[in-house]
Amino acid sequence: MAYCLNPNCNHPENPQNAEVCQNCGKPLTELLRGRYRVLKPLGRGGMGRTYLAVDEDKLRSFCVIKQFSPQIQTTGERRDKSVQKSTDLFYQEAMRLHELGEHPQIPTLLAYFEHQEQLYLVQQLIRGPTLWQELRHQGAFSEKQIWDILEQLLPVLGYIHGYKVVHRDIKPTNIIRRKQDKTLVLIDFGIAKQLTATGMARVGTKIGTEGYAPIEQIRSGRAYPASDLYSLGVTCIHLLTGLSPDELFDPLTGNWLWRETLKEQEIVISDRLGQILDKLLKDIVSDRYQSAQAVISDMNPVPSPPNVIVPEGYLISPPAVQDWHCVHTLHHHSGKIQDLAIHPQGNLLASSSEDKTLCLWRMSGQKLEKVSLLSTLTGHEASVGAVAIHPEGELLVSGSHDKRILFWRLPESIDKQIVHTQPILVLNDHRDWVNTLVFSPSGSLLASGSNDKTVRVRQLAVTPDGEWEQLPLLTLTSHTDAVNALAFSADGRWLASGGEDRVVKVWNVETGTLHLNLPRHAQRINALAFSPRNRILASGSDDGTIRIWDSLKGHQIRTLTEHGDSIFGLVFSPNGQVLFSSSRDRTIKIWDLENWKSISTLDDHSWWVRAIALSQDGLTLVTGSGDATIKIWRWM
Repeated sequence: MAYCLNPNCNHPENPQNAEVCQNCGKPLTELLRGRYRVLKPLGRGGMGRTYLAVDEDKLRSFCVIKQFSPQIQTTGERRDKSVQKSTDLFYQEAMRLHELGEHPQIPTLLAYFEHQEQLYLVQQLIRGPTLWQELRHQGAFSEKQIWDILEQLLPVLGYIHGYKVVHRDIKPTNIIRRKQDKTLVLIDFGIAKQLTATGMARVGTKIGTEGYAPIEQIRSGRAYPASDLYSLGVTCIHLLTGLSPDELFDPLTGNWLWRETLKEQEIVISDRLGQILDKLLKDIVSDRYQSAQAVISDMNPVPSPPNVIVPEGYLISPPAVQDWHCVHTLHHHSGKIQDLAIHPQGNLLASSSEDKTLCLWRMSGQKLEKVSLLSTLTGHEASVGAVAIHPEGELLVSGSHDKRILFWRLPESIDKQIVHTQPILVLNDHRDWVNTLVFSPSGSLLASGSNDKTVRVRQLAVTPDGEWEQLPLLTLTSHTDAVNALAFSADGRWLASGGEDRVVKVWNVETGTLHLNLPRHAQRINALAFSPRNRILASGSDDGTIRIWDSLKGHQIRTLTEHGDSIFGLVFSPNGQVLFSSSRDRTIKIWDLENWKSISTLDDHSWWVRAIALSQDGLTLVTGSGDATIKIWRWM
């Protein structure tokens, strides 16, 4: 299917090979800017359309293209000036959005350009439900969920306001919970609204969505940081009550009725949250919070026990006795545990071992009261050193000393026994052991590291008949010895690799070029992990140290030295504030990254701890040891 990009075309769908639109007669563009192929429309507004597209020059990755057609209501010279003003403003705002895209909770701006008198933004595709979709699916949000929204989004607003940018259109449909890590992402900045307002020849143009936008935006089009905070407050009461802003506002008195609504619903919230929401919703700008930091200050002290790092799943005070407890020890493998992976839903565990097998474990119950063996996969001919689960949970991949990578289809439901006990795809492109496997956060790429000194990156796709296929994209050959560890950054733009040559390399995935070499560890590198919230990278080595890096600038931030032997595994908590490490010294250490200190040590294993994995909610930790056991830990 080909699509006409004329914003005034009522029937843009055309046959794939058409050169001219069959409806409006306009020429069809096969590739925007020579590289972006439009796949299908995602939405339409008064200023243009939004499309799903694929970037043919960037590893065939998916992206979102926003087309802007400012509605200019003047004619002649005044129209020409308005068009020029809109275009100038578009480029100014696009440059700001490009700067903002460095934040992991804001879609990366990939390109901006003009084509056939239309303006285009190309942005990173964020997969996941909007908060509005979650509301429709689950009903009204709990107080705990509202705290989560505030904790996640206020730092983002503080970040964009620091760049003198105001979002202008915060509402549940513009907040996506990213599928792979459940992080909230702020989308659809108000550039289109600005362009329209600039093109209009009258005062009082609305910028924002009525009901969520404060009075200054509705009356005059002016927007301040406090305007975004107001819209965030409206978003919170919409989600908390389940009712739209129109149903919560009394136009006769000019008062919000959200408290009365909660009372009718027999819902009680804390005084602290109520006071914060009331101040966010003040009608007069000067009566509101003036900065995101001011709201954060009123949220503190966060109600948590002293000196305890609370996993991201907890947003109000957990019982003071909570800690990590081993709730299960699994005995099935006959060889050393090599790697572990947890399904995105948290109900399935995959383990790999020197015994040449993979095991799939069912984890059930609110507190994982029951864990049972679901299936044993036996396709490899040697030790299975690596295992990874696709971010969407549909695919398992394993890498082995037999030099092969096997693809396995996972069941749609763990209540069913595994049907696919044979691999659905086999890769043989490495010439030596496969040591490490990692999916990009979007799931579109798979990277592997090998004893053959290479890193291979592949594009993944699903065919129309539901079969997985892979396309080799990059072979990175800068390492001088075996590659033991890989990690993708949260935005998928950077890939870190490390191994026997003691060097951590950071690669630009878009271009396939080496971005930088980090200073050598004293011995080989076994583990790498990117923080999910920023560009912090951790590396673990046989020298017994964990080094913390600024991965883009190459600066070493810290060295953690409390382990007594080789570091084998690293994983960050979902909020990026805690780091978990496993070691040859038979322990797992939990690090507070604000104070750079170990706050807990788990020492139940009888031999070295090679494998470590953490669930997406941060409440389940799984570790695997040379003693052939797997331990499951819960924060409880």
